[in-house]
Amino acid sequence: MKKLLLIIVLIIVALLVAVYFSMDILIKEAVQKYVPPITKTDIQVSSVHTSFFDGEFKVKGLAIGNPSGFSTPNAFTLGEIEVSMSMKSLFSDVIRIQKIKIDKAVATVEISKSGTNIGAINKNINDYLKNHQSADQPKPTADKESKKTKKVVI
Repeated sequence: MKKLLLIIVLIIVALLVAVYFSMDILIKEAVQKYVPPITKTDIQVSSVHTSFFDGEFKVKGLAIGNPSGFSTPNAFTLGEIEVSMSMKSLFSDVIRIQKIKIDKAVATVEISKSGTNIGAINKNINDYLKNHQSADQPKPTADKESKKTKKVVI
């Protein structure tokens, strides 16, 4: 019985280690798979690096394509974004972000007869959210005592 329990624990630990070391690939693939149906644009990411223990997150080579009907290839490109934060602050009332670095961000606003590319992406996101909100989700209340908000310090 002890041997079986030890084997199960070792399998669970091995799975957790495998997920931790493949997290960057999983995030990259998830962004490229699940965001395009929301924005109705192509999404490309060159690389993702996460270090949960150090509180670091980095994305390189992000490109958000334009919706159909626009001639330029991308609405937004980003060379790199890096965020560094105190992980233990997630459990406090104040979340502390030590660094936000944005490099080579380019937004292209294109105007057509139907509006702008940025407006079209925004409309696509809002349409998706309206169509995918659960009917059983509770409505937000205005009762400030029931909500405890966190503050963010950058």
